[in-house]
Amino acid sequence: MNKNLLKWIFILLAVFVVSWVFLNFVSVKNTKVTGTQATDDSITSVADDDINTTMPFSSQNNDKKDAFNSSLDASSEVSTIENKKSLGGDYNDFSKLRENSIDGVRIVSINDAGFDTSERQDILEKINNLKMSGSMSGGEITHEFSDLNLKRGNIEEKKTSFKPVDKIIGKEFVMTSKVYSGAYSQDTGYSSIYQLYENPSNGAKIEFTEMYLDPKNNTVMEVVKETLNHSIDNVPMTFETIKTPDSGTIYNAQFNVGKNYYSFSSQGVAPDEFENVLSKVIKKEQ
Repeated sequence: MNKNLLKWIFILLAVFVVSWVFLNFVSVKNTKVTGTQATDDSITSVADDDINTTMPFSSQNNDKKDAFNSSLDASSEVSTIENKKSLGGDYNDFSKLRENSIDGVRIVSINDAGFDTSERQDILEKINNLKMSGSMSGGEITHEFSDLNLKRGNIEEKKTSFKPVDKIIGKEFVMTSKVYSGAYSQDTGYSSIYQLYENPSNGAKIEFTEMYLDPKNNTVMEVVKETLNHSIDNVPMTFETIKTPDSGTIYNAQFNVGKNYYSFSSQGVAPDEFENVLSKVIKKEQ
């Protein structure tokens, strides 16, 4: 074969390979990413700069993130059903559901809502536990005051999409943790905050999570009516009592005021003192 012809064949082959690699690289780089979903199904990961939401902890704090989020999930589960479920109707568009919910809370009855068999059985068990033992867990300590060593020391101030309540805990208590979570936007901040207060003189503790039910995100919290067993200042709530191994008592309360949903727990605190804290929250938000 002519040497010049062979040389041109190799040159053309090289140009083809380089062009193919270049065109595929440009194609991937130009794929449009919106939120967390790429329009090209072949893209399985995107750069942080292309996503408008982030986790509440940095990569250096994965252990704290996992431990805290697990306890936070448990605390928000007790009397609510996530809006990802059927919600008793066909709600593919959550804006319609939000419009029909007062401040983002939808109160349903176990007899009316569209729960499947396993969901209904689980909720009925919790309702029965609440009536018989004073708590939906049947007297078991679940999420209350868990992983405190991981939570303590996180008191950095960060932006939130709402104004958290403050000055509701007595001066004898010291804030030992403030952890942010939920939805995050660079413009508005976090949608949820956990706070822990402790009394160094007697070891009493109060923790609570405050979550903003943001109408812009069509956030909806579904509450089962049969779990609302108490009220303070005409605000219905789920109120639980759990005995601790050292003969102490943990009190839990879950309720909403306005567009905020609260989950409170106390240990070593008298019931009237705990209810006074809840009353302060209600009056500040009403």
